[in-house]
Amino acid sequence: MKKAAILTSLAAFLFLLEAAASAQTPNTDWYTANPSAKSFTISTADELAGLAQLVNDGNDFSGDTIRLAKNIDLSDYSTGQGWIPIGRYFISFNGTFNGGGHIISNLTINRTAGHQGLFGHIRGGRVENLGLDNVNINTNNTGNRNYGAIAGEIGSNSSVVNCYSTGIIRSTSYVGGLVGYATYNSKIANSYSTCVVSGNSHVGGVVGILSYNSIVTNCYSTGTVTGGRNVGGVAGAVTDESQVISSAALNDRVRANIADVGRVVGQISRRSTLSNNVAYSRMEPLSRWDNKGSDNLDGHDIPITSLKSDWTIGGRFIAENGWSIEPGWLFEFADETVLLPSLQAITTSVNPQFRQRQIQSSSAFNMRISPARNSITNISYTLNTESTLSISVYNLKGKKIASLPKRLRAAGNYNFSFKAPKGFYIVEARIQEKPAMKEKVYAERILVK
Repeated sequence: MKKAAILTSLAAFLFLLEAAASAQTPNTDWYTANPSAKSFTISTADELAGLAQLVNDGNDFSGDTIRLAKNIDLSDYSTGQGWIPIGRYFISFNGTFNGGGHIISNLTINRTAGHQGLFGHIRGGRVENLGLDNVNINTNNTGNRNYGAIAGEIGSNSSVVNCYSTGIIRSTSYVGGLVGYATYNSKIANSYSTCVVSGNSHVGGVVGILSYNSIVTNCYSTGTVTGGRNVGGVAGAVTDESQVISSAALNDRVRANIADVGRVVGQISRRSTLSNNVAYSRMEPLSRWDNKGSDNLDGHDIPITSLKSDWTIGGRFIAENGWSIEPGWLFEFADETVLLPSLQAITTSVNPQFRQRQIQSSSAFNMRISPARNSITNISYTLNTESTLSISVYNLKGKKIASLPKRLRAAGNYNFSFKAPKGFYIVEARIQEKPAMKEKVYAERILVK
């Protein structure tokens, strides 16, 4: 008991020291007003930092639910070492964190300690219905591990469900786009990451390492994943009777500099299993993948044509599992625009951070889409310089329903109209300002009412 009290006091001291150094101003009024309650609501960055302070002071919130009421921008917590995670190696969050379909943006961490992420350590807890946009985690201490956008480590029947992350994670060991280390009957389900992930060992697009009867199911990743050893598009390593099921590695590149790399999973051991997984057929390096198959490390091939025509990816990402194409989001993939499944639980349109990074707009081009009248939708666009341009309109099954042919057009204002029934559509414009310049893509999801 005395040792625990000393550790709690030390944690409180360290938290206050870090908060003072990074000018964080945690607010715990939402809790202290009624600490005996079982459900709490937070809506600001300071209140979220207050949760971190309370947990790091020793309140694990076991049996309690924290609900997010609004989107939160953590830009004010990006200076110095950045965000102080909710929980540490020896102190965990044990409750339920329900994002309510909201998004936390600009999570930034620059420190060498282990267990870094929005949450440092979750034990017997749950994070659900939460999006993380523009994550930036950058650590370089080879002596520590457990780094992920949602959590550094989840264990003891913890779960991450209906969540996504975008951004960049650069670290050392046990590094994942969502979770660094998932262990002891923990689960990551119905979630995705577009994060670019790199580290030394056990590096995965979704999770760095999965162990002791833990599972990843119905998840996908799209970001480049690189490391030294145990590197995979979904999981870096899977061990001790754990499973990766019905998941997709849609990364453009997965690479290990030393050993143990796979399109889906880098290394598997101790009675663990893989089942019904797929991987992008043109993932680089092409010459490396010799263990293909839906139950193998490299997964079953899925070509770009299948991604364009079937957003469920072979029925893996369907409404019954929490997925939706409406609103959906766009992905610029191998010079093609495809529509990938989004989460019903999170209300967001085309992911803005991803679109900024992957789908380019042009200073020479401006497009405006007018509301439909009598099923006719008008697109007016301006070319600021002579350019080669084409416009295509697709329905959500990937079928082209209208197009403006590719040709060289003079600078000026233009209009293009198309007729379509009510529903969601993708408008894709491709522009090349000069013959020597690379073609750029502008894409937008629209609703015809």
